[in-house]
This record gives sequence, structure tokens and C-alpha cells, in this order.
Amino acid sequence: MEKKYIIGIDIGTTNISIILYDDKIKKLVKIYSIENEFTSDEKTQDADVIYSKVKSGLDEILSSFEGIISIGLTGQMHGILYLNDFGEAISPLYTWQNVFPSETSEENITYLKEIKNKTSENLYNGYGLATLYYHKRKHLLPDGISSFASIMDFIGMKLTGNTKPLIHSSVAASFGLFDLEESKFKIDKIKELGIDLNLIPKVTEKSPDVGFYKDIPVKIAIGDNQASVYGSLGMESGAILLNYGTGSQISLITDEIKYIEGIETRPYIENKYMLCGAALSGGRAYVVLEKFFKRYLDLIGIESKDQYENLNKLALSANSNDLIVDTSFAGTRSDPNKKGSIINITEENFTPENLVYSTLKGMADELYDFYKLMGVKGTKLAASGNAVRKNIAFQNILEKSFNMKLRLPSVLEEAAFGAAMFSKKERSK
Repeated sequence: MEKKYIIGIDIGTTNISIILYDDKIKKLVKIYSIENEFTSDEKTQDADVIYSKVKSGLDEILSSFEGIISIGLTGQMHGILYLNDFGEAISPLYTWQNVFPSETSEENITYLKEIKNKTSENLYNGYGLATLYYHKRKHLLPDGISSFASIMDFIGMKLTGNTKPLIHSSVAASFGLFDLEESKFKIDKIKELGIDLNLIPKVTEKSPDVGFYKDIPVKIAIGDNQASVYGSLGMESGAILLNYGTGSQISLITDEIKYIEGIETRPYIENKYMLCGAALSGGRAYVVLEKFFKRYLDLIGIESKDQYENLNKLALSANSNDLIVDTSFAGTRSDPNKKGSIINITEENFTPENLVYSTLKGMADELYDFYKLMGVKGTKLAASGNAVRKNIAFQNILEKSFNMKLRLPSVLEEAAFGAAMFSKKERSK
């Protein structure tokens, strides 16, 4: 049996995507999209339910196709899942959206500020080690905790029967307190937080297989940011990827580590790095706007489906660019309490079409502001996510903002595709 297919699995915040790619003819064969559900608080998810969904989708593919070369994994970063000695989940997945660490402690400062005071480093809401520190301080760590992992590492463990996590540097760095130059956690600073060092998982910057699922090699999981960039742009330094999902990110591939206020430097692949800026609202800003218009239709008794197609058409007919919308509706990592705004309103420019256009412009500006901070001239520009792919007006806005020709990746589900392509890399140990 000729082996020609590769599988990529992306554990996203709202959807689980599984793709089957024919690597011989370079064509996407199947896309499976499965809704990923939140628990009641909308900040946590059930890891075992996620695994059940992944396994079901994967088994459906394997029952229909033979000749699978490898399986790649990626997914949402920053979130943390607590494990016991048997590699079982003993907590919910605390996603990147949780804001517990910004609560005020009995010391009358936030837990994030406590971390800053003890380590001299900034961690943000949603970062795994900030969440772990919060749970430790609140005496909420579960009994029997042995280690922690990301959701995609957990899925890899379950598929291969491993009981101990092995985490790629691209994922490990998203927990916080990670030494980029040494590619390891900053143990001394973690110790200052009083966190048991035995909980810290093993990290590698290489690309090993973590085991087999039904005799098919399973590659170590990489971060969804890195997977999207890898699937869209490969390894070219200076290449930029804009990604609009629930949040939004700008990622620029670089050969060197740079430390810039407001910009994250993340591990990439093969001794390269990424400069990254992340906006919390991102595509959510457009969701908020769509709900605004849809609610009006509901109030006047017009039965309506989603309004994104109509919003996209409105943006193309905008006749004024001077309405300004700040789309940081969900705050920022550095200022969770920041609010969005609409300013420069006049009788002439406050129209539905201008409001839609200016919201898209605000979404573009959030990432362009990060790009300016990076101080690196980009070589090419790509964008992913349905918020861009299905919206010509937004594509035009991004090209104008960055003054670069925009290309859209040829394969949908960029993160899953990047994980699939990464899965066939040489199996370095």
C-alpha cells in the first residue's frame, strides 16, 4: 500500500479541525470540523471530551483511507491542563481566555503583580504558569497532580499511550517564564513562585515522534501560531502572517532573538524565532458587530441568519474613512481593563457601511501597530482565517495598511495543515 496521506489535527478554541492531505498530488482531500464546547464558565473545556471527539474523527478517517504517513498535532496555546501520574486529566483545560490571575490577592495586588514582584517578569492572563500560580495561591491545585501540559500534548499522550508529557519549545514558551536562548523553563524564577519543580514537563526544541497510533507515527505537537506560519509561509525570514480567529495575531519570522516592549519573541522551528503581537479581540470584534446588526433585525421582527455576508458588502460600499473604531473590546494583554471606542463621529460618516469598514480598519490597525513596534521590514504578507478569506473589503484594508501585496494560503485550516506538514519532518530525537 502506497503511503501518501498526512493528517493534521488542530485543537482550536471553538473548533477541532482534522485534515487529510494527499502529499503526493499536493491536494487537500478531507476537512473534518468538530465544534469544541466550553463548560459553563466559558473559560474552561473538558479535555476528555475533546479527546473523544478527536479520536472519533481520526478513526473515521482511518476507516476510510489507507496509506497514512504521519499524524501532526497543534492547538490553542497558553492554556494549561493538570495531569496525574497516569497521564490522566485531573482538571479542566484552563484556556488562554481565563482571567483569574488578574484578581486581587489578600496582599491587595493582583496575582500577576505578585508574579512580577517575585520574578521581575511579566506574565499575562491565560498563561499557563500564571494560572498555576493563581491556583497554588488559592489552594486550588487538584490532589494527585504530577505534571501539566497543553491540550494538544495531552491528545498526543492519549493517542500514543504515554503517561509523561514531552513538550515542544513552541508550546512550552506559551506557558511563560521560558528561556528562549537555552530553550528551557526558567527554573530559578519558577522556584521563586513556590511552584513544585517536579511538575515542570520535559521540553525539546527538536521534532521527535512521541509514539504511534494504530502503527502511524504521531509527531510532537507544536503551537497553533507556529503551525499556521509554517503551513502558510514555510521558513522565510521576514515573512509575515496575520491570523484572525477568536483573537488575532501578527507573526514575523526572524533569525534572531529580539526583546521589544509589547512584542513577544517565540520559538519557531529549526533555530528560528517569531516576533508576535496578539490582540485579544481580533475576529471577536466582527462577531460583536454582527450581533449588533442581527439584534436590531430580531427586535423589529425580521427573521435573520448570520449577517457576515451583508456586513462584507456594506464595507465595500463605505464612503468615508474618518470614522475611527478602536476594536480592543476585550482589553489587551498588558491592560485587561482597556475598552474599545468609536470616535470622530459626524452626521455624515455615522452610517452602517462606514461603521463596518471602520471596525475592519480597527482590526487591521491593532496588528499594524504591533508591526511598527517590531522595527523589521517584512518581505511578504499572508493572512489566514475566515474573517479575511471571505471578506474582500478586509483584504483591501490590510494591503493598504501594510503597503504590501496580500496572499491567502492555498489550503484551508492553516494550523492543521502546518501540523500535517511538520509531521513529516525528519524525525530528530
